[in-house]
Amino acid sequence: MTFAQSILFSVLDLIEYFIVVLALLRTSKTKPIYFKIGMILAAGITSGLFSHYIGNERAFVINVIMVILFINILFDVKPLLSLYVYVIATILLLLIQLTSLVIGQLFIMDMAYSFKSGLVGHSLTVLLLIPVYKFLPIHILMNERLIKNRTFSMIAINIFMLSVGSLIFWYTNSDVFLINAFSFASIFLLIMVVNLLLFTRSMKSYNEQKELETYEKYMLVIEELMGEIRARQHEYDNHIQCIQMMLNSEENTQKKIEEMSAYVEDVDMGKDLGNLAKLDSKLLAGFIYSKKKVIESHDLLMDIDINNYLMKTKLKPFMVIEIIGTLLDNAMEATATGGRIKLGLYKEEGMNIIEVVNDHPYLKSDQINKMFDKGFSTKSDDRRHRGYGLYNLAKIVKKNGGHYSVENMMVNQDNQVCIRVHVL
Repeated sequence: MTFAQSILFSVLDLIEYFIVVLALLRTSKTKPIYFKIGMILAAGITSGLFSHYIGNERAFVINVIMVILFINILFDVKPLLSLYVYVIATILLLLIQLTSLVIGQLFIMDMAYSFKSGLVGHSLTVLLLIPVYKFLPIHILMNERLIKNRTFSMIAINIFMLSVGSLIFWYTNSDVFLINAFSFASIFLLIMVVNLLLFTRSMKSYNEQKELETYEKYMLVIEELMGEIRARQHEYDNHIQCIQMMLNSEENTQKKIEEMSAYVEDVDMGKDLGNLAKLDSKLLAGFIYSKKKVIESHDLLMDIDINNYLMKTKLKPFMVIEIIGTLLDNAMEATATGGRIKLGLYKEEGMNIIEVVNDHPYLKSDQINKMFDKGFSTKSDDRRHRGYGLYNLAKIVKKNGGHYSVENMMVNQDNQVCIRVHVL
């Protein structure tokens, strides 16, 4: 193969990587178009130079480093994430390339190692990448939880090693590889399916473990809530007895009414705790109770309004807790001392509504539009990990068929911000 042909194939490889990475990251934060073209050409020429003069198998490591740097610079992601993206992109790209080889071998021509067959293979790969980019949600592989999942990481490494082995075999025994392309593609796909099943089981175990941890974490809080409700009930019994004594006295009726009215106003009926006690999920009741105590310890007021006591949703209990916790934490950070936060749980048109309202200066439309973006915060300080709570919440809600909204509301000439999350 000539030097020009090696460069052409290297450039096509980088274009294919660019499309796959773009589909994985779903980001608009790439460089300008002229920079992209320049990077692809520069990296392609360099890669083609090495491949032509020292051979594909010897240039493999150099080309791997070059593609990782290509991802790092072009998409402005951290080095470790660039490596992860490269691993996932290589797995996907090899599967697509194998598919294009099988299609070419079966329906177009003998895909023996040549410039013409290589051009056909790359053309088919690009054509297959277009529907992958447009229709397949492969960006879910970039989920933060997924990246940190050890089982998924091990599976990705195993399949990547298989991919590397296949590429090396492709470079060193291309004729044998092409003859058995269908068998290789079938085995590769089978391994992918088996690993996917193993990972699905692992994620199920992970969800069950998270649920168990959540129950263990809030069990003592639930007991504390029940204890406080029992104590309040005892107080209410005493108040009822006192009111009955007033009713049985022979004093002037008007005077009795005035005394009872004053007495009732002084009694804290603890409606919030009563609402929590009626919740079907005691785990959720305990969690909201714990958040109420934390919020009130920060010199803030918290109201709880519950009309949906069952709160039956397709989300896992720990996901509901994560959503409510994120909204309340966000409201607590954004509300000035002495301000008020309200949590509402409602049912509306078959959807479960989680609503959090808090005192806050008026939010402009551009701030509202960016609230759920990764890393965005209305706070002026530059603390690490800020702005990820609402971003993760948005991913959970969208993934499970829900939606959310943000609006400013004027109450008694004061502005409040209302975030409503709708989940099935």
